[in-house]
Amino acid sequence: MLSTYVNSSNKLVLRAEWEDYIKYGKVPSHVRPEILASWERSRKYNVNPFLEKNCRILYQSELSTRLKDNRSVLDVIRPYMNKIHQAVEGLGYMVFVTDNEAWVLYVVGDKEIIRDFQENLDFQLGVSWSEGVVGTTAVGVALAEQKPVPFIAEEKFCLVLKERACAAVPIKEADGRLVAVLGLATNLAKVKRIDGHVFGLLIAAQMAIENKLQLLRTEESLSIISSYYQTVFNEVSDAIVTVDSAGFIEKINSQAAELLSVDPNKVAGSPASDILNFEPVQLNKAVLNWLSKQGESAVRSGRARKIVWDAIPVCHTDGSTGGLVAIARGGVQDQIKMATAKNGFTFKDIIGNNREFKALKRTLYVAAQESVPVLLVGASGTGKELFAQAIHNASSRANEPFVVVNCGAVPRELIESEFFGYEEGAFTGARKGGHRGKFEQAHGGTIFLDEIGEMPCDLQVRLLRVLEAKKIVRIGGTESIPIDVRIIAATNKNLSEEVRQGNFRPDLYWRLNVVTALIPPLVERPDDIMLLADYFLERYSQNRKMSYTLSDEAMNLFMSYGWPGNVRELRNVLERAVIFADEGLIRLEHLPEYLLSSVDKTEENNLFSLEYAEREAIVNAISESDGNLTEAAKLLGIARNTLYSKLDKYEIQCS
Repeated sequence: MLSTYVNSSNKLVLRAEWEDYIKYGKVPSHVRPEILASWERSRKYNVNPFLEKNCRILYQSELSTRLKDNRSVLDVIRPYMNKIHQAVEGLGYMVFVTDNEAWVLYVVGDKEIIRDFQENLDFQLGVSWSEGVVGTTAVGVALAEQKPVPFIAEEKFCLVLKERACAAVPIKEADGRLVAVLGLATNLAKVKRIDGHVFGLLIAAQMAIENKLQLLRTEESLSIISSYYQTVFNEVSDAIVTVDSAGFIEKINSQAAELLSVDPNKVAGSPASDILNFEPVQLNKAVLNWLSKQGESAVRSGRARKIVWDAIPVCHTDGSTGGLVAIARGGVQDQIKMATAKNGFTFKDIIGNNREFKALKRTLYVAAQESVPVLLVGASGTGKELFAQAIHNASSRANEPFVVVNCGAVPRELIESEFFGYEEGAFTGARKGGHRGKFEQAHGGTIFLDEIGEMPCDLQVRLLRVLEAKKIVRIGGTESIPIDVRIIAATNKNLSEEVRQGNFRPDLYWRLNVVTALIPPLVERPDDIMLLADYFLERYSQNRKMSYTLSDEAMNLFMSYGWPGNVRELRNVLERAVIFADEGLIRLEHLPEYLLSSVDKTEENNLFSLEYAEREAIVNAISESDGNLTEAAKLLGIARNTLYSKLDKYEIQCS
């Protein structure tokens, strides 16, 4: 093949047929079908057969983009290109690779041949070697036919290329997509002959590269699958333990570790019976006997509850078993937020030196010692859930579950089953074994009903009944289940007004309203703003290992801003600021734009407040001096003439 189309006397015949084709469109008889098809495409593209130099070269930015897009493929191909170059070094060859649109992305080879191609053909990084630009070449044919193309020279479409031979092979991904073309090129005037083994190197490299790509993609797929697995394994609310066929623990997720109070790193590789309380015969040598009992469960006694596990066998494609996955049944793991005292907030964690705020903390601490309901009222971001946790952790129920329910976030059609649970088969899609509702999950502990004002009226009736009877009945069930829970509710609404408007049941309101706590907004705690800011900055400084402080301008803005989002907004503003304050000092430019835009408005409001205060002071002074303006001026510490000016300014009438 090589001698026929590159180095033989057949070259004269091919040149004559090319000239007849270019001049008269006469179909050649000695040109291979795939080459003739390329000639026809070249003519269709209006390629100039007498083209002297390539004029299609990418801008540097475009080249950089293509190199980046093809980086993973190029990283695989380059080492093999270098090996080919080492094998033929000094013989007058260059090795190149293009992407699947024939843009040249990498070249290696003898310097003389590279310089020849660059000076005479503009062949360089970023040049287009497509049929639409340079006509028939091995690259164009390889792309079109998607198969290896041995060295061609005289069969090229453009005259200037006929003295330079090239060969190419397509590079395909495992899914069959053509992603690159690997080529060899030389100048026939500088080599005596082209040996067949040179093209063989290209074929060998093609096979090695495609095998490597397939392996790489497999590894990437496995990595993605592993990432998915790790994400699901660690982020789902279920407590999960995986056990191998010999009965030893492979992995345990964080939820199971918390549920069982074990270190997941230390228990891996230990007998599953150590923590799951399965019989060793079930989980060691006789694992197959255990796996055959799929419907059975095992029970491990926890410190405050029993944990029921469902064992699911892991089966290989040949039907053999490879271990099991144990999942805690029901709702024990559904609410890992059933925090105990060591995991939640205490009153010491709630920051504030404001006098009213400290009095509120003392009141709630006293209320925590009793199991009476508490109603927390405050705007969003004031820390209602923090107070709820602190109350729970200061109570005798501290070591029992703390269950949070956002009454405004649960879909209406699911809210009843979420609160009271359901029996197996209660409705289509009901979980096998049923589901424990939030009140069952909170048994012995505290249930925090956040946004109680959003609870639908029909559910308010059921909640009132539960509070009075201290029992619940699951959906689809008939058995009354006793419950012992402490109720803490929270709202940002005026519930008494909601009662007046008919949106909230008065009997439920009075049932919840045993101890009511009005949590003040941050704007009413100005002396706590900097205290809280320092607290948050100290936390961020520890986490980020850099000391953060507020500039004077930022402090002034913080003190003048209204903080409608309260403590939560303050925390979020500071969390954002430390990201941009790379030197540790938080300036105005590190704060959100909306905060800065409030400055002018705040100054206007402050001016109004000062004027109002001044007017009130003048009126009070005149009243205390029984209308004696001289005495009033002395009380105010201003001149009498100044007082007269203020009276005119504020339109104060003196009788």
